Parts: sequence; C-alpha cells; structure tokens
Amino acid sequence: MVDMRVAVIGAGSWGTAVATLVADKVPTTLWARRPELASAIAETRENPDYLPGLRLPDGITATADLAEALAGADVIVMGVPSHGFRSVLSEAADHIAAETPIVSLTKGIEIDTLMRMTEVTADVLPDHDPGGIGVLTGPNLAREIMAGQPAASV
Repeated sequence: MVDMRVAVIGAGSWGTAVATLVADKVPTTLWARRPELASAIAETRENPDYLPGLRLPDGITATADLAEALAGADVIVMGVPSHGFRSVLSEAADHIAAETPIVSLTKGIEIDTLMRMTEVTADVLPDHDPGGIGVLTGPNLAREIMAGQPAASV
C-alpha cells in the first residue's frame, strides 16, 4: 500500500465505487451521513443501500463522523449530491488543510447559484489552493465499475 490516506465523503453508489477503486492501493475512509449506513458498511463489508451484494475491500473504513473521516487525509474525494455539497463541505471546512487536494465526483450544478462544484469549493474554502481542486467525471455506472468492467473518465 502507498503511504497516504484518502477520505471519500459520500457513501452513495458513486462514492462507494470510487472508494473501492482507491482502497485496493491506499487506506480509504468512506463517510456516510447516516450512522446506520456507516455501521452496516463496517459490519457487512457492503453498501446495502446503494450497492447490495457487492463486497467492499478491507482497505475501506466506514464512519459517520466527518472529522474522523478527514483526519490525516492526503486527498479528499467529494461524492455527495450537488444539493448537499455546500453544506457538507462547509461542515468539513475546519478539518481540511489548504494544500489538501479535493476531487469532486458530483454531477450537476448548485441550483441556487448555478455554480459548478469546483466553484462551490473555492467559495466555501477561499484560502484553498485553486490548483488542488479537481473533478472526476464521465459516463460511468457504479455497479459496472464495481464489477471491474472497463470505463472512461476525465
């Protein structure tokens, strides 16, 4: 394993799929808003709400504690829906160093402001290194990624 740690914020299907890809190489913490989902992931090694029946690697640690998820993270991957992105990032702000890279998996724009998630990130974290804010997107389906099928992203 590589000597770094990744925090994936959002335990929906896409956040879980990306956490699975990363956790094969790097210890990964997967944050779920609901404590019962974090507990279920930890106990069953699968995400019963979004990807039932697909085993998650042992390199994933699940938690509902945002500060715990972010502690010591070398990279932060934001996988929450656009309508909750700003509020979750605002809650996380005190736990994110200005130099920590942030990658958004979130599709869409913020409805009230019409901002892309990179713009929301810059707005919520004005002291953050703008070169450390990125996006991973593409026409991917989480279940196909989990099954190891080929995919393309940018």
